[in-house]
Amino acid sequence: MPIIREWECPECGLVVTGDHPPAVCPACGEPGEMFELYEYEVDEEDWEDEELEDLLEEDEWEPDLDEDDDWLEDLEEDQE
Repeated sequence: MPIIREWECPECGLVVTGDHPPAVCPACGEPGEMFELYEYEVDEEDWEDEELEDLLEEDEWEPDLDEDDDWLEDLEEDQE
């Protein structure tokens, strides 16, 4: 059975799927080494082939945010 790896940010709770955590949390800026790893096996019959394949092939998390969200601007302002 395939193993899914999820990384949770201890600061804001954001969950990222992939083999490695992001360098920094895209939501709050917490360092990636602080993320907590959760691994679990997935029964392939419970997933559509494309959905499972996408999860297993993800190397890096990409935010799926609306264009109206200004989280990146807020993050950049906080870092200044």
